[in-house]
Amino acid sequence: MADELMADDFVTRMKRPGPLRSELSNGLRVLMDPIAEVPRVAVCVTYGVGFRSEHPGQEGLAHLFEHLMFRGSVSLPPGRFYDHILPLGGEANGTTHQDYTDYYQTVPSAALEPALFAEADRMRAPLLTEAVLAEQLAGVEEEITGRILDRPLGDFPWPLLPQALFGRHGNAHDGFGDITRLRGVTRAECAAFFDRNYAPGNAVLTLVGGFDPDEALALVERHFGEVPARPVPPRPELAESVGGEDRWLRCTEPGIPATAVALGHRLPGPDEDLDHYLATMVMARIVTDHGVRTAPGQVLRTSSGCGFFGPLDALSPDALVTTSVLPDDVSPERFVEAVAEALPAGAGTDGLEGAVARTRLRLATEHIRAHGDLTTRCRFLGRLERLFGRAELVDEIPVRLEALLPSQVAAAAEAVRKASRGVLVIEPGPVRSRPAGRPAQVSAPARITGTSPGPRPVPLPGAQRRPVLRSVLRETLDTGLLVSVIEDHRTPLAEIRLRVPLGPVGLLEPTAVDASVRSLWPPDAGPHSRTEPHGLVVRRSPDGPWIEATGYASADALPPLLRSLASLTTAITATVLIPGTAGTDPTRDGGTPDGAMDRLLCTTLTQGLVTPEPVPLAAGVGSLAVVGPVRPAEVLDTLRVHNAARSPLAGHRDDTKWEAATVIRREEHGGPEPALPAARALLCAPEPVAGPDEAARYLATAVLGRHLRTHLTEALARLGRVVSAWPHDIRVGRDVFLGRPRAWVRAHAPGTEPDLLLTALRTATARLADGPNASDVSRAAEFCAAQMLAVFDSPSALADALARFGASGWCASTIVDFPNRLRSVSSDQVSDAVTHLYWPALHSRAHHYDPGE
Repeated sequence: MADELMADDFVTRMKRPGPLRSELSNGLRVLMDPIAEVPRVAVCVTYGVGFRSEHPGQEGLAHLFEHLMFRGSVSLPPGRFYDHILPLGGEANGTTHQDYTDYYQTVPSAALEPALFAEADRMRAPLLTEAVLAEQLAGVEEEITGRILDRPLGDFPWPLLPQALFGRHGNAHDGFGDITRLRGVTRAECAAFFDRNYAPGNAVLTLVGGFDPDEALALVERHFGEVPARPVPPRPELAESVGGEDRWLRCTEPGIPATAVALGHRLPGPDEDLDHYLATMVMARIVTDHGVRTAPGQVLRTSSGCGFFGPLDALSPDALVTTSVLPDDVSPERFVEAVAEALPAGAGTDGLEGAVARTRLRLATEHIRAHGDLTTRCRFLGRLERLFGRAELVDEIPVRLEALLPSQVAAAAEAVRKASRGVLVIEPGPVRSRPAGRPAQVSAPARITGTSPGPRPVPLPGAQRRPVLRSVLRETLDTGLLVSVIEDHRTPLAEIRLRVPLGPVGLLEPTAVDASVRSLWPPDAGPHSRTEPHGLVVRRSPDGPWIEATGYASADALPPLLRSLASLTTAITATVLIPGTAGTDPTRDGGTPDGAMDRLLCTTLTQGLVTPEPVPLAAGVGSLAVVGPVRPAEVLDTLRVHNAARSPLAGHRDDTKWEAATVIRREEHGGPEPALPAARALLCAPEPVAGPDEAARYLATAVLGRHLRTHLTEALARLGRVVSAWPHDIRVGRDVFLGRPRAWVRAHAPGTEPDLLLTALRTATARLADGPNASDVSRAAEFCAAQMLAVFDSPSALADALARFGASGWCASTIVDFPNRLRSVSSDQVSDAVTHLYWPALHSRAHHYDPGE
C-alpha cells in the first residue's frame, strides 16, 4: 500500500517555463529567466572550478582567486567594481565550493548593463598586481584564522571530515589551504590558475528578473562576446575505491564542553542517480526530525543532511553528513551504531509511510519558497547547469520529491548502511591536536603569458523598470483589520503575514504575552497535512511591540488557514491580561540591548499606567498581507465572513500618551580593562502629525543616519575620549512605540561616561540647522529608491513589506510609487524633516539608570 501513495499535485499547478538558453561563439553558456513584473535583476557567473580542481601544491588557490576577482579588473581598478552596486542598494558576493565558484550580483534593472560589463571585464582581464595579491593574501589569512584556527571547532565538520572519508587528493584536501603555503603564492601562479580555469567555455552566465530577453542577449553579446575562447580543463578524476575499512580521525580541543562527532557516508551525487539522491535527502531529514536513540529513553539530537555545503551542491562523490554533540555517557562508537539503527529498515517500517509523506512535502515546500527569491533562483540555476547540465531541475525537484515512494527511501537507507564511512571526533583535551595532513607539494613554476587587454569605457545605467503588480485589493474589515492581497504566480504557494500591535504589556509583560499567544495558537497548530502544505508560526516579535504571524499555504489549504487566522485575530483582540502575574521585572536586561532599553523607556513613561487591572492583549487590530497565486476577491470574501463578529475590544487603540524622553544607562565594558565604563542611550520622541510628508521623513532618516555617526565621532574626538579600538554604535530610525509613530536615536559608546555621551550627541546636533547639501540628498534618494525595489525580489519579501508598511497605513500602490516620490524630495524638505523628527528626541529630558545602584 505504501508504494501506491501518489504524488501530490500542488507544485504542478504552476507551469513555469524553463530558462532560455544561448551559447556564445567563445563557449559561454547563457541562461535567461525573465520575470517581467519585477524591477531588479540577478546576474550570476558560475565557473567550473572549485576545491577539487586544485592540483597538489595549489591548495587554497580557488578560494584565494575568488577574493582576487573582487579587487578590480583592467577597466575597473580597485574599489570601482561596486560603483554600480552599492549606490543603488544592490548586493554582490562570491562563494567557492567543491566543484564550482559563483559570482553574483542583484541590482535594479537599470544597472543590468553595468553589471554585465563588470562580470565580463573580470572574465577578460582581472587585475593581478603584487599589491592586490598581498592585500588579498592578508584577507584570506585573516579569514582562515578567524573561521578555523581561532574557533574551537572551526567550521566543523569541514574541512577535517573529508580527510577521514575520502582518499583522493581532490576529495580529501583542505580547500582553505595552509597559511604558510599560501604566503608563497605568486602572481604568476594566480595568472596560470586563471588561464586554466576561467575560460568562457568553463562558465555559465545566468540572468533572472526584470529584463527583455532579446535586449539582454544583445548586451551579453556586446560585453562577453569578445572574451577570447580558451581550452576548457577536463573535470578532475574524483572516483574513489569501493569498500574498505571505516576511517576514524580523532582530535582534541581545549575549552570545549563535550565531544563533537561527525559521521560521513560516501554518497553518489545527483549526476549519477537523482531520485536516489533525493530519497537520501528525505531519509536524512527523517533522522534529523526523530533524533538518534542511543539508549532506552535517551534520544540524541542529531543533524543529518546531504553535502558538506548543502544538497545538490557537488558532483560524485558527495557525502551524507551526520553530526551531534555527545553527552558524557555516549561514546562516538555508540553514536555511529545508533545512527545505523535509526535509518529506516524497510517500506513496512511502522510510521515510515507517514514520515515520508510529511517529509517529502516539507522539503518540496522549503525548496519552492527559497527559490522564489531572485538571487537564490539565479545562483541555483547556474549551479545546476554547470554541474549537471539541467537548470530545469530547479522546478522539477519539488515534483520528483513528492513522487518518492517509501520503498525508495528505505532503499536509500540500505545503501547508506553499506557505504564507506569516515568518522571525525573532536574531544576535550589539554591541547589542540589535528591530523598532520599530507606533505606540502610545490606546484610547477608558472609564467605570465600574453599581454593584458586595455580598459574599456564603463556603460551608464539604462532605464529603470517599474514594478508591476497583478490584481491588488486592499480593504479594512469591520473589525478594523487592514487586509492587502496581491496576486503573484511566481510560486504555487501564498505567503501570509499578520502584525498586531501590542500596548505597554508587550514590553513590560513579555512572559504573560508569550503564554497568551501559546494558548491562542499552540506550537502544533496548523501542521503540514499529507497532501497540502501549510504552516503558520505565531509569536511575539523579538523587540516586543507586535504579535507576528508568518506562514504560507497552497491554494487548497489557504481558505481553512485564513479562517483559522480570522479566529486568531478575533481572539487576540478579545484577550485580556493581568499584568504583574508573570513575575517579569521590566528593569532587568533580557533579549536584545534595544529591547532592554525600550523596556526601561516604557517603565519611565508609563509610570504605573500598566496596573494589575486587566488590560487588552492587543493595542490595535493590525494588518494582514497575502501574496501568491490567489484571487484577491475570494481571499477577502473568506476573511469578511469570519471577521464579521465584533468583539468588545475589537478596534481598540492604544491611547498611551507620552512625550519625548531620553533613557541613558551606565554599563561595564567587558574588554581587556573591565573597569572602563560604557554608556548606552535611547533618545526618542513621538512624530508630529503635521509637518513634512512621509517621503521627506523617510529620506531624512537615511541622511541623518549617515551623517550623525560622523558628527558624533568628531564630537567625541574633540572631547578627547575616543577609544579607537572600540567603535561607537550610533543608529537612527523610526517605528511605532506605545501606539504612536516615533523617531529615535540609539547610541552605544564603550569607554565613555553616560553624561559625556549625552553631551557629545547633543553637540553633534548643532549642525542640524544647516541641513544636508543637495548632493547628499540626491545620493541618499537614489540609494533608498533603488533599495526599496528589493521588496519585489520574492513573494515572501513582498508579503513582509506589505504587513510592515500596512501597519503604518501604507498600501501596495504606495510601495510601488514611493521610489519616485523619494527622488522628488528637496534638500530643504529633508532639513525640515530632520528638525521636526529628531530635534525633540535629541533634546529631551534624560532619565539615568545605573545597574550598580
